[in-house]
Parts: sequence; C-alpha cells; structure tokens
Amino acid sequence: MKAMLTKVSAGLLLVGSSWAITACATRGTLVPLKGESSALALPIERGGQGAKVLLEVRPNVWKGVPDRLTKVTPVLVSIENDQPESIRIRYNEFALRTPDGRVYCALPPFDINESQSVPVPTVYPMAGFWVAPYQARFFPRFRRWGGAFAYDPLYFQTNFSYWQRFNLPTADMLAKALPEGVLEPQGKVTGFLYFENIEPDVEEVEFVAQIVAAKSKARLAEARIPFDVD
Repeated sequence: MKAMLTKVSAGLLLVGSSWAITACATRGTLVPLKGESSALALPIERGGQGAKVLLEVRPNVWKGVPDRLTKVTPVLVSIENDQPESIRIRYNEFALRTPDGRVYCALPPFDINESQSVPVPTVYPMAGFWVAPYQARFFPRFRRWGGAFAYDPLYFQTNFSYWQRFNLPTADMLAKALPEGVLEPQGKVTGFLYFENIEPDVEEVEFVAQIVAAKSKARLAEARIPFDVD
C-alpha cells in the first residue's frame, strides 16, 4: 500500500556514527547518504530546553530465521524518549519514501484478527514501554496501555496481506519486531520494522518517522534519514 505522510517540520541535530553495512538481501541495501549518520536527536520545543527524542536506524543488520530476508526490507530501530511527554509507537507513522513520492509502508507483523495467538518472546530489552491494547495478547509480560490508542483496521488489513504471499513472518521475525505502544519519558524501545520491498529502479529513500505525543496526539517532530539504495 502506498500511503502519503503528513510533513511536520522540525530541526534535526545529527549525532552518532555510521554503521557497518552487511548485505542481507538481493536488493535494497540501504547506505547512509553522503556519509551522514543514521542516528538523530530530534529537539522537542514544547518539552523545554534539552528535550529530545533519540532515534537510531540500522539497516542491513538482520540475523535470524530466515537467514536472508529478500521479500521485505528489515530495519532495526531504537527510540529513546528524553523529554517529558510519553510518545506513541505506531506502524503507520513510519515509512521509506522516495524522492518521487513513492512510499513503502511499515508492515504490521501481527494478525490482529487471528482468533488465537501465542505469546511472543521479545529479544531486545525495553524500558518504560506500554504495549498497545490490541497487541497485549502477543506480549503478556508488558504493561498494557490504559489510555486511548486507536486501532487502524484498514492499515492493518491492507498491509498484513503483503506477508501472505511469502509465508512470512517467521516466529523469529515476530520476536524481533518493534511492538506498537507508548514510550514514557526516559524509556527506550528497540526492534525491527519490516518494510515493503524496494523497487529495482529506486536509487534513494528517506526513512521517515513521525513523533507523536501519546495523550494529546500532538505531532512533536518528524525524522528524515536519507539512504542510497544499492
């Protein structure tokens, strides 16, 4: 599904260092554009001086089952909330976007409509994280967010169907996936986002992430990280 994202302007301060690249697919290796880092600190004006959200994006680091992911583009994402408002984590607020406007969606890895589910053992440590109510049955050891957290059935139904063509995701992919939910102040969450495969003619993409307050739903910032596509 190709969906457009709303632009929210925010100043970005580049931090960190570039990551070593190890190819994990036949097409879609993402390389930081012009040597820029894949780590950002996003200033949050309404949070006061020094308030920010830290974002790390690590492409091409998948190791697991299957050993090669050629049908989707896996990106390891870490988010740290260093500002006073809780922020929400939703798949429809992440995407890979091309200069000509094409958008590759973050694929929901969980079938919310499945009547039965098996608890998912998470791989990456998380702190200050509350799981979205409709994903709580997959993550029983996480605290369930008790506030409003709308489920987008159209986004899930449309994009989850992408997996069905390839008999994916595997149990290992689910265990390493980034859950949806709420990240409280000083919290940190890490996991893989899986995107639709990048088309052969694409030479550049931007990783785009909307940072949204969990309670007020105010858009706090937008992250844009450019990559070349090999």
